[in-house]
Amino acid sequence: PGYGKMPLASVHELVRLQRRVSRRLGAIHSPALVAHGAHDRTADPRDAVRIFESLGSSVKEKLVCPESGHVVPVDFDGPWLAERVAEFIVDQLARN
Repeated sequence: PGYGKMPLASVHELVRLQRRVSRRLGAIHSPALVAHGAHDRTADPRDAVRIFESLGSSVKEKLVCPESGHVVPVDFDGPWLAERVAEFIVDQLARN
C-alpha cells in the first residue's frame, strides 16, 4: 500500500520526532528487539544498528530479516518475524 500524495507536514513532524527519540534512546531500559529488512531501500540499515547500540537496555536483540524490504510484517519474512517477536516476548516473561 502507498499514498497518492506525500503529506509534507507529517514528514516534517516525523523528522522532529525522530530527533527527539534519538536523543533519548539511552533512557530506554526495557527489553528490545530491533528488526530491519535486509532489502530496505527506505530506512538505512545503519539506523537499526545505531538504534540498537544507543538503547540503554541490557537485554536487546538485533534481527535482520534477510528476504524483506521496508515493511517486513507484510513481506516475505513477515511470518518469521512474528514468530521471533513472540519468542522474544515469551523469553522475557520467563525471565520475570
